[in-house]
Amino acid sequence: MTQIDEKQNEKTMTVEIYGQNYPIKGKVDPKFMEQVAEYVDESMKEIGANMSSSFAIHKIAVIAAMNIAAEYLKLSDDVKKTHAAVNSKSQQLIKLIDSKISS
Repeated sequence: MTQIDEKQNEKTMTVEIYGQNYPIKGKVDPKFMEQVAEYVDESMKEIGANMSSSFAIHKIAVIAAMNIAAEYLKLSDDVKKTHAAVNSKSQQLIKLIDSKISS
């Protein structure tokens, strides 16, 4: 459910994660927030399926957050390495082009 507050261009929506409803208010893209909620929900369900039924929801949420943070940090590191490699190759190509132009 999405409502728009025209004064502040804020949207209010409710997402369901692991059977609980969470209201979200802010300058958010509802489709994006639904994707985020779905990702968190799937992560928590995956973890919850491997835990005993007495495991508290907040512990499942913390483990899910740790897993998601680990995924993010790995991807962030991969992006940095890719940018560095592209930058290095670009510099090599620029030098090669400059040397051919100067010849």
